[in-house]
Amino acid sequence: MLAKPWKFFEYFPSFKNALSSTSAGEMICPSPLPPTHLETLLVHIEEPVLDDLLNNISVPSLKTFHYDGSDHGLSCDSIFTFLNRSGCLLNTFSLKHVDIITEEIISLLFAMPYLETLILGPPTSDSLQCAKMNFGIPWVTDGMLDLLADTAEISASLDDQDEPFLPNLRSLNYIGCATFLWECIPFIFGERRVKESGASEVPITNQRPFHCLTMELYSRNSDPDLDPNVISELKRLRTEEGYEIQILDVTDDVHRDLLHGECI
Repeated sequence: MLAKPWKFFEYFPSFKNALSSTSAGEMICPSPLPPTHLETLLVHIEEPVLDDLLNNISVPSLKTFHYDGSDHGLSCDSIFTFLNRSGCLLNTFSLKHVDIITEEIISLLFAMPYLETLILGPPTSDSLQCAKMNFGIPWVTDGMLDLLADTAEISASLDDQDEPFLPNLRSLNYIGCATFLWECIPFIFGERRVKESGASEVPITNQRPFHCLTMELYSRNSDPDLDPNVISELKRLRTEEGYEIQILDVTDDVHRDLLHGECI
């Protein structure tokens, strides 16, 4: 592996996609383009090297950023500085196998106002073993889901934040344990109002374009059953309003659809 990973950008000055990896010990550049056109960055390296890399590059055209931490910590400050320096309109971000708490994830997401697709998890490389030990790293919590619900209206902002939270988010994919209350889930799709007397409720206007929720969950002995009222509302959102909603138990080889109670 290069002692200074950013030197790769000097050796290969033109490409569109880059992969940095400790296991492969190299970056791969499949398509030559000017360096300012880098659109996709996949990182699989330890924290100190990540700091060196992000502190020495600027990629204004970056759209997709995937980070696999191999159960190491993540330097949020380096990512903040990197995003601010690049001024990129990041629309896809995925994070897995990282030692990080929910509050840090939320802080990172506030720095990504153009994000459309968010993929979180699994938190560890052995999330299934954590579930078997009745343990789950709380990435997606009631607090995060409440924040999504409170800011579903695009104009909404929090008292301590100048900008709304993920106003362009369309898709959330979470892989991990159910470290949240099921009752929080329907509210992330925003508020509803009755259009006319006797009619079904419809979304209010000016809400984020959130449309797709996928959860792949490792079950624990302490997990409560999915509330029947939550199941009913999520099914209604899917059938009547066209949302894409899938909640799966992926603990065993055969996955189970928790909304329908059947194996798939």
